[in-house]
Amino acid sequence: MVIDIFGLELGLPDLFWTIINFFLLLLILKFLLINPVLKHLRARDAKIKAALEAGQNADLELANAKEASRNEIKETALQTRQFVNEAHNNALEKKAAKIAEAEKEAHDIRSALFEKISKEKKENEQLVNEKMDSYVTLLTNKLLNSNEGSENSELIKKVVNTAKE
Repeated sequence: MVIDIFGLELGLPDLFWTIINFFLLLLILKFLLINPVLKHLRARDAKIKAALEAGQNADLELANAKEASRNEIKETALQTRQFVNEAHNNALEKKAAKIAEAEKEAHDIRSALFEKISKEKKENEQLVNEKMDSYVTLLTNKLLNSNEGSENSELIKKVVNTAKE
């Protein structure tokens, strides 16, 4: 018996053996070609997924490292600012201490000088007071061309003392 399939005239035994050969070939291809190819594709997919996960993990690690670096930079900047501020404050304190020390030293020197000036002024006033009578008497005698200075000296002393008071 001959069957016409799509313009092919096949006999029943030929059709039977064609179907058997087709399934046999399909079975051989499945074990020898399709399964190894599918196994290789699955392994390749697994490698691609692992590489993608590794890439995502690397991106996360990079982001974490960047954040840690930023935080470290911020912390270092903060520590630097604190260090600079402490140094500035220490410098200001030392400056203020030196200025206070210099002002105290200048005050002590001024006080010593004022005491010395006051003492010398008193000594000079005392010296002038002690010698004033004799200077006035001498001057008066010279002005009057008189030799009677000792008699008039008592009178002159009284007048000078009265003028001082």
